[in-house]
Amino acid sequence: MLDYNPFDKPLSDVDTSDIYQLDVPEGYYCEYKRNLIEKSEIAKSIGSFANTYGGFLFLGIDEDNETNRPNNWFTLSSGDSAKYKETVRNTVCEYLNRPPRFSTYSFKGSSQTGDEGYVLMVDVPESRITPHIHNDGCVYRRTGEGNDPYTPLNDPSILDDLHQRKKDWKRRVEEFCQTEIGLTSAYTGDNEYNIQGIPMLEIFGIPTTLDESVCEDVLWDLDGFKQIVQSSELFLIPDDLDSVDDDAKAEMGIDADTYRATSSGAVAQNWVSHDESGDKDSAHTPLTIKFFQDGSAKFFTPVPTIAPENINDYNMSWSTIKDYCDPWPSEIQLVDGQNLVVTIHNLVNMYMNLLLEYDWPIETNEIYLKSRLRNGYRSMLFFDAEWYCDLVRDYGPPICYDQIVESPRGDPLQYNLDVSEEERMGSVLGQMSLILQCFGLPVQETESIVNVLIESILDTNLDSTNGT
Repeated sequence: MLDYNPFDKPLSDVDTSDIYQLDVPEGYYCEYKRNLIEKSEIAKSIGSFANTYGGFLFLGIDEDNETNRPNNWFTLSSGDSAKYKETVRNTVCEYLNRPPRFSTYSFKGSSQTGDEGYVLMVDVPESRITPHIHNDGCVYRRTGEGNDPYTPLNDPSILDDLHQRKKDWKRRVEEFCQTEIGLTSAYTGDNEYNIQGIPMLEIFGIPTTLDESVCEDVLWDLDGFKQIVQSSELFLIPDDLDSVDDDAKAEMGIDADTYRATSSGAVAQNWVSHDESGDKDSAHTPLTIKFFQDGSAKFFTPVPTIAPENINDYNMSWSTIKDYCDPWPSEIQLVDGQNLVVTIHNLVNMYMNLLLEYDWPIETNEIYLKSRLRNGYRSMLFFDAEWYCDLVRDYGPPICYDQIVESPRGDPLQYNLDVSEEERMGSVLGQMSLILQCFGLPVQETESIVNVLIESILDTNLDSTNGT
């Protein structure tokens, strides 16, 4: 993918003086407009860049009609630059299906007449999820013809190429979502030696920046990576928690055994697992957390289970289950639901914090989550709660009868995470509900799962006094 930049520096370092020195002719990679053009035209320009090789739309720069080079700058009337950015964002969402990635930058300066004004720079990367279709029914691409930068497609082969680009992207995503850690027979099971095996959960964070070095600071910041893994801040939902202050936050994390750098990111691992007695169990595959410089992540964790003999016979939920499973089938494994909920939320929340720490470009990118349950055959999700008893009485115990279950099935780019501070908690909870469906939990129990998580958080280290 071509990464064109008209400046000799990162875009985050570009300032007003760089805009004055811009001398690139309008063409494949740059387009100049003196004023804020019609919304439909903004969408055509941004869509055409995304469908071709990427490029820059400059609003507030006038160009010479003969050379197509800038000859006047900051011609966008002085006002609120935030509103200009908002106009562009809303226009893309309204006029393009599906909206491509882009980033906006605003600069304030003076035009040749001495009037103060703005230049709005819209950086549009080459898209991999093409085509981006304008709401007029056309697909636009750059032609490099100066003042005629986009045109409806009449060549079917070009449209085929755009569809192929999307297929290549999906294939790359599928390649990424592969298990890289070997499984011992303690987890996979071995019929010859009567080893049942243990369920394993994989979670993949898939950003639209896959294969782009947007979080490369993690390569030389192992201390920062370790700190977030050990203690990630969690934003709570004040509206849903009347007893918690508006700025209340909790911290969750994992104290891994080892942290190491790789050529593409950082890894945290537990070398060993522990059995129910708390003794080290070196036969089991360790918990693994991988965060890559492109903003992607892989989590690989054993699913917490409970031995039936360790459950009190007078436990409300256990008594209900025994009414349906008596005698108890030895091959069914009980999954500790409360522990699993906290584990999933901890990992996804940790991922959110890693993205924020390493300045992943939030504004115009998306994160998708894919999960995979391995060795899930005859695993039963278990909660000690009245709602769980009602679920068992109405539908029977939620037992998984598939060896491997994926969520979502098919296209992994169905559900995206919202990394914004205001929405991240709800977004994590929604994703967690999708993952728990792998174990047979109905989607209508999402609210029950939220309550389980909130109670677990409030029982740990919430400090609503100082907001940490």
